[in-house]
Amino acid sequence: MQRMRNSNMKNRQTVQVISIICAVVFFLFSFVFLYLVHPCYLSQLQYSSSGGTTMYHPTLGALLITVVLTLLGVVTQHFLRFPIRFLALSWFPSSYVLTLLTHFNLSGFTSYPHTIAWGWLVSAPLLYIIFARLSYTVLEVNGEKAGIHRYLYSNLVLLSLFFVYAGSMSNTYPQLRKELQIVHAAGEGKFEDVLTQIPVDEAPTPMMSAYCAYSLCRKGCMGDSLFHYPMLYQSESIAPYKADSCRIYDLAPMLYREFGAKPSNNYNGTFVHFLELAVQQVDSVTAPLQQYLLCAYLLERNLEKFMPLVQQVYDIKQDTLPRHYGEAVVLYKSMSNLKSVKKAVYACDSLQTEYVRFLHDCDSLPLTEIPLPLQHTYWWYFHR
Repeated sequence: MQRMRNSNMKNRQTVQVISIICAVVFFLFSFVFLYLVHPCYLSQLQYSSSGGTTMYHPTLGALLITVVLTLLGVVTQHFLRFPIRFLALSWFPSSYVLTLLTHFNLSGFTSYPHTIAWGWLVSAPLLYIIFARLSYTVLEVNGEKAGIHRYLYSNLVLLSLFFVYAGSMSNTYPQLRKELQIVHAAGEGKFEDVLTQIPVDEAPTPMMSAYCAYSLCRKGCMGDSLFHYPMLYQSESIAPYKADSCRIYDLAPMLYREFGAKPSNNYNGTFVHFLELAVQQVDSVTAPLQQYLLCAYLLERNLEKFMPLVQQVYDIKQDTLPRHYGEAVVLYKSMSNLKSVKKAVYACDSLQTEYVRFLHDCDSLPLTEIPLPLQHTYWWYFHR
């Protein structure tokens, strides 16, 4: 009798130790997962779900969610009373809720392909129920006589499987993560961080291009660096679009605040036309508005409209033009079929030399094989 009492006491102590270890491991995983992996995602989810009325605090939000999910695991263990070797099964509901919480697609961002993921989300609870039922059968056959290290090993393996499931099923789509980081960095004024996230060797999404242009404008180097990045949508590359209003940091009002003008709600024209109207209607044309219109003309390859404006904004007789504007002027001077309002006079020997080298490379190489520095010029974009 005494031996049985001692055995029961030992089992209870083992249950307590393993339960505490499981709870601590889950708590740490959940907090790190939410705080380090998904802070931008959860901020956007909170913003979208509340219609923009509430904001998510990464530290407090991760802590609150983790505490609630940990309590859910404790309650599950109390009611289901799994065998000691399978106590970690109590933490599947919490892990599943964590997975669902980080699985949604976000409006206004690149969508995650759900075809396979949804199958696993539906089948996982069914597999859990079957395995949970079998765990009691194992208890009836083998009893509970293993050492604590064996119990701990089996429970940690189960927790690891749950964590892998949560990580693989959550919305960690690389394109989405990059877009979220770009939006948050722009909203917080970290424009250098935005530019480091913009891909230079692959096609960016329209959203990425728009935030790239905005960041360059805020840094004051739009005319020097815009064509270092792929611009695939002509002047619409730098335009905010309707989906921006779904984002926690909406680009449109930030940009229009810089312009000192914004389009009417029923405006359906092009972005470059809006910029032209804004220049005509505002009392004082801001520098960002000028830079955007100049770059919009370049993106549209409309040098006839670009030349009068650049001569109005800059003294092109001096060698002080931003890099891409100088490239456009050199290109314009080489095209005899264009006639400017004023005769373009721009003396920059280094750009002239580079343009001659560019033309030579174009004659001997495909555009995609031209040396990389020349691919970051307006000439390369114009002839693409």
